[in-house]
Amino acid sequence: MTLLVASNLSRHFGGVKAVNDISFEIPAGTVFGIIGPNGAGKTSLFNLLTGFLPPTSGSVRFRNREILGEKPYHLVDAGIARSFQLVKPFFGMTALETLMVPIWSRKLRLKFLTREMREASARAQLDRIGLADKANTLVDDLNQGDLRLLDIARAVSTEPEMLFLDEPFSGLGQEHVTRLSSIITDLKQSGVTVAIIEHRLRELMQLVEHVMVMNFGSKLAEGKPADVVRNPAVIEAYLGSKGMQFGSAGG
Repeated sequence: MTLLVASNLSRHFGGVKAVNDISFEIPAGTVFGIIGPNGAGKTSLFNLLTGFLPPTSGSVRFRNREILGEKPYHLVDAGIARSFQLVKPFFGMTALETLMVPIWSRKLRLKFLTREMREASARAQLDRIGLADKANTLVDDLNQGDLRLLDIARAVSTEPEMLFLDEPFSGLGQEHVTRLSSIITDLKQSGVTVAIIEHRLRELMQLVEHVMVMNFGSKLAEGKPADVVRNPAVIEAYLGSKGMQFGSAGG
């Protein structure tokens, strides 16, 4: 089943075409990768899909419902959540308090009626990302890897059906990369559809089933990871010699 369909999606800033007439589909229950150089329009695309940026033109349908231009908090209630490329923690809050905030969304308020229920849900998320022992630690005192995991957990706490992750591996050491890869795999197995923007290609290619490549706001290529990394245009534009290595590994 196709969960999300983007058709002829565009966002222009004056003469700059940040997203230029892009169309693609994301099947339910898959991990979908988006790659491309800095400035290719990947985060602008995520901002359109998650309600943080109004479109110039196009359509985005989620579960066959038009969602383009809806507010982010409405999309959270519809089952869409995201993390951010630049982590913005709630300074002055503990890790536990941070993960109790999303539970105040409209759909979750009806599910978790008491503080005890909300706290239990937040603690379960902390345990899932390996930060149970830091529940009472201020986010001000967490390292970058822990903050990124907490940001992703904050999105997962909304119980999304579709999760958008913007460079989730950025700045992470191997321990956090391994933990996050396991979390993404578990999310997929639990039925969550995941779309990932990422520059760390080795980590990404081990997770995704389908990849779309962007360049100057447009779609350059799309397909299975092993096919995309062998595409001469992709290798030349983005991957260089590393692309050949990935292609050989995939074969």
